[in-house]
Amino acid sequence: MGILNLLKQRSVVKVDDLSDRLLVSANTIRRDLAALEQEGLLRRTQGGAVPNSGPGLLTPFRVRQKRYLPEKESIARAAVRYIAPGESVILDAGTTMVELAREIARLDECTVLTNSLEVGSTLQEAPQISLMMSGGALRHSSRCLVGSVTESFFASYNVNCVFLSVRGVSVEKGCTNLDVQETAVKKCMVTAGKKVIVLADSSKIGNVALSTVCPIDSVYAVITDWNADPTACEAITAAGVSVVVVPKPSV
Repeated sequence: MGILNLLKQRSVVKVDDLSDRLLVSANTIRRDLAALEQEGLLRRTQGGAVPNSGPGLLTPFRVRQKRYLPEKESIARAAVRYIAPGESVILDAGTTMVELAREIARLDECTVLTNSLEVGSTLQEAPQISLMMSGGALRHSSRCLVGSVTESFFASYNVNCVFLSVRGVSVEKGCTNLDVQETAVKKCMVTAGKKVIVLADSSKIGNVALSTVCPIDSVYAVITDWNADPTACEAITAAGVSVVVVPKPSV
């Protein structure tokens, strides 16, 4: 059970209690609480957190969609080059994936499997793209489908490439994520692809989140932006993973 699920059951959660329940360090919990607060999903308090009393759950995704937008657009333009005509790919849920979907919509032919409502909405207007949507339970905050139905969907296919969205990429912990239900789906995606390409803006590079999606040696390439920590990028490269750092667009 993840932080948000525990928070739904209570009026407050404490760092020490979360650390004991989730079997991670207090520092990891604090980092995850900070990330969730930034997305508008909770409000941090002294030693813990409380539910966010702000507007509806769709707002955080829209806010995240606008954050680091030039970086995400540049990452998406680099990512689409990995797709050959007629190939099948999986697009994870996430704001950068929406930008990639916009790039894919310009291709002549491609099959896309996804659990993202936003990716599906973007590609439905491109008749030359074969779109396959998973079933599952809707997670409002990230506009994606999760659960056993979603996991079974991805486990039953084999695709050329998986484009993965995560909250952290590091040599030590690999690809990590905040929500455990989303992580379970991502794990099934990883096993379905010949190649796994991680799309991660610079805020994710070197970061470690709550749950592990896959080790770093499961990743073919990481595409990030010009603000990424060079030391962290070098460490990932040294682990045998191709790191593509997109340049800052000229004004």
